[in-house]
Amino acid sequence: EAVKKEKLKTQLITNVSHDLKTPLTSLISYSELLSDCDIDNEDAEKYINVINQQSKKLKILIEDLIEASKVSTGNVTLNKTPINLSELAVQAIVEVTSDFEKNNIEVKLTEPDKPLTVFSDGTKTYRIISNLLNNAKKYSAPNTRVYASISVSEGFGVFEIKNISKEPL
Repeated sequence: EAVKKEKLKTQLITNVSHDLKTPLTSLISYSELLSDCDIDNEDAEKYINVINQQSKKLKILIEDLIEASKVSTGNVTLNKTPINLSELAVQAIVEVTSDFEKNNIEVKLTEPDKPLTVFSDGTKTYRIISNLLNNAKKYSAPNTRVYASISVSEGFGVFEIKNISKEPL
């Protein structure tokens, strides 16, 4: 009975998420079209940018919800290939560096001397690293450092991140 209820809940989440994506796609498309228009009102331009940014964030949240739903039912497909974990981490760090700099947070990366190749789904691994970095960005105390490292432990590639939080844990 519990498994049946869990499956129904997961199906509901998946269906609602898919239903939300259609109008959201329209919002994103129209906000992008509006941002390409010649608008003389500075406030209107700001509002359009906010709509555009928030719509994109909502899209990511909905995709995360769908992905979480798939994970809970075991419906995740992994496309494992050899990937360079260091390159993947550096790419993710570069993408968030300006956001860290706004809070005067320095990211220090320690990586192995030789490239570390892991057999993994590159897209999902990148997303994991990106989520960890975004959490560090969100919860780190200003004027501190975030330490990221790539290493091998018991034959597995490891991405580790440490930071000083704003609030006591």
